[in-house]
Amino acid sequence: MTTSPRIVYAGQLDPAGSCFSRLNALRDLEPAVTEFDTLRFLNGSSLWKKFDRRFTHLGSEFRHSNAAFLELCDAVKAEIVWIDKGWWLWPSTIKQLRERGVFLVQHNTDKLSPQNWAGSSVYKLLRNGLRSYHLYFTSNLFDHARLSAIGNPPTELTHLGFDPQRFTALPLSADLARTWQTDLLFVGHHEPRTERFILALLDAELNVSIYGHGWASAGQRVRSSGGVHCRMLDAHEYECALKGAKIGLCFVSEWNGNQNSGRSFEIPASGTFLLAMRSQQHLDCFQEGADAEFFEDESELVRKAKYYLERPDERSAIARRGHERCIQSDYSWGRYMREDWAKARAQYAAFKGPRA
Repeated sequence: MTTSPRIVYAGQLDPAGSCFSRLNALRDLEPAVTEFDTLRFLNGSSLWKKFDRRFTHLGSEFRHSNAAFLELCDAVKAEIVWIDKGWWLWPSTIKQLRERGVFLVQHNTDKLSPQNWAGSSVYKLLRNGLRSYHLYFTSNLFDHARLSAIGNPPTELTHLGFDPQRFTALPLSADLARTWQTDLLFVGHHEPRTERFILALLDAELNVSIYGHGWASAGQRVRSSGGVHCRMLDAHEYECALKGAKIGLCFVSEWNGNQNSGRSFEIPASGTFLLAMRSQQHLDCFQEGADAEFFEDESELVRKAKYYLERPDERSAIARRGHERCIQSDYSWGRYMREDWAKARAQYAAFKGPRA
């Protein structure tokens, strides 16, 4: 009889984030999961700590988080360590765990070397320690192709999804609907290409609400539009914002080379019309014009935004079918964790040999 391994799951366990959803999905599969929340350590806002995260990776946040992580893994006698986006882990920490016979899994929904310098510098430690992992999951097609060709570490393609416990088509209350109602909504970080799309919508005199990191650096025309809220949303606010929008916009990250995002599924799962950048991964998941709508450039974005804002019945029908597609095809974190965990357990069994 196969016994359940002792597992430590490490990541940023904010209820508004997908890491928290993946942890809960794993707990549905395994009885012995101990969590390590990096938010307890990596949450300082001083200029030095921000500098340290991007360049030196040697300050108190890194020392305390790495020491506490090793202590926890030793205390629970961890057999499998699942690390969600481990940009904070020193390569020496990973090597110590490997030397103790721990099976090491890394899960990352970002590109290892984003095109923007800040993002790339943040992932320096993960790149340096990558070969010490026994298994690497990535949703980035570029990284998957490159690492699969190298073969070290063994790399599996995973997928982005949604949490059906959070994102449902249940309508907002009347008060919340009034608070969060908007024509066009984008939730996500600022990138220059995204700003160009937003400017096209503003030039067409369309109303856009924007939430996310980095928008304070956008141009004056965007900041003065009245729709830019330079703040993050908590879990409840985010769910309400998606439901309150007539159209949910999905601009995938050029820096990460993405073809979709979590919003690709969270928007239609919430019963909201999805208008997203056209990509092969989007087309693989949704039928264009039936489950969602897509755009290639600024003119197509503006044209389709205007068209569907003026046609609520067509918009509602597509939104309903988009929600049904998410449910019927099960684009959920639960599904992807079941699939990924089965691969991890198979690799772990081979790693342990007859003892597993």
